[in-house]
Amino acid sequence: MVESAPGVVAELARQVGLITTAVGDRQVPAVALVERLIAEGGRAVLAENCAADVAEYGEDA
Repeated sequence: MVESAPGVVAELARQVGLITTAVGDRQVPAVALVERLIAEGGRAVLAENCAADVAEYGEDA
């Protein structure tokens, strides 16, 4: 999300935190942590995820 829209980011983080999934007969949170990153931190996470995907699935995935 755009850093200049903190209210939007906060509301999105709140809504994501409400997502649940069924485990057996219980509803549990689907997300363990919503971490807000600054742009630089977000780019680093995306780069790590991209590198991991290429390593696992190849360049054409």
